Amino acid sequence: MSSTVCLQATEFVNKPQGTKTFGYRIYDDCDQMYDNNLEIMIDDDLELLQYALTSDNSRILDMLSFLVEETQCGMEINGQWYEWDKIKQLFEE
Repeated sequence: MSSTVCLQATEFVNKPQGTKTFGYRIYDDCDQMYDNNLEIMIDDDLELLQYALTSDNSRILDMLSFLVEETQCGMEINGQWYEWDKIKQLFEE
């Protein structure tokens, strides 16, 4: 089974107050989750992935673990494709 994991930096705006938080959306063919616990946006793609890997949310970690255990084919971050060789060191830390 192939499932592309996508990670997208996101600005969240709470309505009607207009308060903003930052974080990311992560999704694949089977699931989607988000994290809005940042006070500032992480603009660097690899730093965003590194932050996502520190999540304590099991559904987020399951999507990321799928890359290691099943595919090792890479992922999309902010619309840019990253081959496994470019990101694998982050999963080893």
